[in-house]
Amino acid sequence: MTMTTLPIGIYGVSTQSGGAFLADFLSKGLTVYGYARDTKHGRNAVSDMQDAQGIYLERPPNTIGELSRLIPFGASEIGHSIDKLVAHAQLIVVAHPAQHLEETATLLKAAGILERRIPLILSPPRTIAAPYIWEILGDDYPLVCFSTSPYSSKSIAGGVYIKRRKRTWMSSLEGNITDEQAAAVSQIFPQALFNRIAATTSLGNIGAIFHPTTYLLNYNAIQTREAQGLPYSFYMEGIADQPEVGAQIEAIDQIRLRIAHRLGLPVFGLREEPREDDWARIMGRLRNAEARLDEAD
Repeated sequence: MTMTTLPIGIYGVSTQSGGAFLADFLSKGLTVYGYARDTKHGRNAVSDMQDAQGIYLERPPNTIGELSRLIPFGASEIGHSIDKLVAHAQLIVVAHPAQHLEETATLLKAAGILERRIPLILSPPRTIAAPYIWEILGDDYPLVCFSTSPYSSKSIAGGVYIKRRKRTWMSSLEGNITDEQAAAVSQIFPQALFNRIAATTSLGNIGAIFHPTTYLLNYNAIQTREAQGLPYSFYMEGIADQPEVGAQIEAIDQIRLRIAHRLGLPVFGLREEPREDDWARIMGRLRNAEARLDEAD
């Protein structure tokens, strides 16, 4: 099965990343079923796109000359039928926040996903999502865990604004993923660098510490600024201007690294075993992958 004939599903097509996936999949000629929950937000998003018979992609000025445009659905569909999602897809991208993953797995199970064993692409899982999903779908259910969302994007009426696409990212193949399934994922996401080390993208990812710690340590200031109707610069005011916040993040993150190390997972940055040479080699692979993508552009 070639990439253009591979049917793919999106669970959460009404989210900002779900819209970005839809726009890019349609641009690549993939046949997609985009599922949105039957909520007010989901209905509005689906209705706007169905009225236009496509998704509007808005882009800022960019180096590849990509223009804002309406991307027609063609043979693809969006809607609120989880049964159609499961019947259609060979791969399903789960494009919503990680706190909803268990509910999503339960709903997909009820729709018959176990019979087809469709790999779920978690974008991203952040926390250690796989064991919780395996509690519902079985210990070896195929999962693809991205280290990050591939997009900086936001939803707009009838479409999505993609500020930028991330060039490369790490991804772990977890559970019993066949070589054919892994090849299909790699074909759709050539930017991703894959391994089969469990929890690479969760316990091996500072994001699960970095974002909530910064938010909690600046909670009062963020709430005050919100009450004033003013923005709060999360990175500059919350971290760069407060060295003590960075020190707290580092201290808490060392706990994450020690837990992962005790579980036998290879991590980087542990004080007792930083593995700087291994990190340099991985960064070299990422730079080489980015260079290949630049040549392709």
